[in-house]
Amino acid sequence: MFGLLNTKESDKTHRTAEITGAWDSGFVPAQATASSGFAAGTLVATQNGWQDVALVQAGDQVLTFDGGLQTVKSIRKELAWQDDFFCPEHLWPMHIPAGTLGNREAMTLMPDQTILIESDIAEEVFGDPFTLVKAEALEGYRGISRDRPATIFEVFTLVFETEQLAFAHSGALMHCPGDKEAEESYIVLDGEEAEMLIDTLDMLDRQNQGHTNPAMVA
Repeated sequence: MFGLLNTKESDKTHRTAEITGAWDSGFVPAQATASSGFAAGTLVATQNGWQDVALVQAGDQVLTFDGGLQTVKSIRKELAWQDDFFCPEHLWPMHIPAGTLGNREAMTLMPDQTILIESDIAEEVFGDPFTLVKAEALEGYRGISRDRPATIFEVFTLVFETEQLAFAHSGALMHCPGDKEAEESYIVLDGEEAEMLIDTLDMLDRQNQGHTNPAMVA
C-alpha cells in the first residue's frame, strides 16, 4: 500500500532503550520546548495512506516497523521553542536531504529524535544491524545539517501502547514512545558510539563514491 521495502525481524539481543515513557496527551503550554518528536509537516504512514502528523489523532493507526498498523494511544503537542525571536542553538532542527535516510523528500528532525539506522557495520560492532541514533549525531553525514529555524513550529510525539518505530516520509524510521515500559528494545547508541558508527559509514560512502554503498541506511 505504501511502496515500502520489506522489513525483517532480528533475534539479536537488544539493550533496553532509555527513551521510553508515558506521555500525557494534549497541548503543552508555550513555555515548553521540544527537542524530539515529529515536526509539523512530517508525513507518516497511516491506515489511510501518508498523512501530515499534525492531522493524526488518538485512535488512528500508524504503520510501524515490527508491529504493522498500531493504534496511536495519545499525542503530545509542543512548540519547538519558547521565544518568538530566539531559538537556542541546541534546539535547532536537523535538515535531512531527500534520500539520506530512506526519506523520499527532505524532512526536518528535532535534534534528540532517535531514528533507525541499519548497517552491516552496526551488526559487526554492536551485534545488531538495527540501531538507533539521535538526529544530532548525523550532522555532516550525507549533507545533513543543523539549521536555524525561521519560524516557531509545532512538534508532535505519537504514543503507542508499547514503543514503536514509525515510517516517515516514505522510508525513514523514527522512534515513538510507549505508555507501557518495554521489556526489550532496539540498541540506542550513546554519543561516542553513534559518532563512531556515523564516521565509519561516512568513510565507506567516500570510499565507494560512484559505487553501491554496502551499508543500508533505513
